[in-house]
Amino acid sequence: IADIPPEQNVTVRAKMGLDEAKPVWAPCQKPPPSPIKMKLEPTGSIQGTVTDIGTRTNVRGVRVVLRPDTWDGRTTRTTYTNSKGEFSVVGLLPGDWRLTPSTKGYLKAEADVVNVGRGDESRASLRLDPGVVFAGVVVMEDGKPLRYARVSVKGVPDGQEKATSRGASTDARGAFRITGLPQGTYDLTCWRKGFRTERAKQLRGTHSEL
Repeated sequence: IADIPPEQNVTVRAKMGLDEAKPVWAPCQKPPPSPIKMKLEPTGSIQGTVTDIGTRTNVRGVRVVLRPDTWDGRTTRTTYTNSKGEFSVVGLLPGDWRLTPSTKGYLKAEADVVNVGRGDESRASLRLDPGVVFAGVVVMEDGKPLRYARVSVKGVPDGQEKATSRGASTDARGAFRITGLPQGTYDLTCWRKGFRTERAKQLRGTHSEL
């Protein structure tokens, strides 16, 4: 590799297929240093799933970030779960990796540590907590479901000072579901143009019906 400015430090990487060498730090100088020796070694992979701990079903479209447990030349990787809630990451250098899933409607998850060996296929079962769930049905006076009503939940989570809020619209069945709230006490408001606004205060349950 030529045309590198002198007295500039560089990191050299080598890769062929799924085999990769650990990065080597080298100074650029004149006369050139001795040849850099790098050894390719088999990489590993992680196959896994992300599950909703409430419904016990896999969750699709979840962002999974893989960070090396120690900064030894490995770089952060990112992937997403498929329609079956499964993910796969190949070409991982051996070592411990911290896997963190995240997606809208769920609480912040703690990282799971997974060890990857040379040429190994490791497994990971990640979980997401929907937190406090407010789910219910909005109906009109005649008992028929009300579509497109807006439902909002706002309150202060236990042990916190700052308020948080979430919202959702009702579907054709008048149903709504709001997740991703920490444990706490919340006020619920439901409205739609042409209808009287309804409110429910000091809610801590998992189901409410208006």
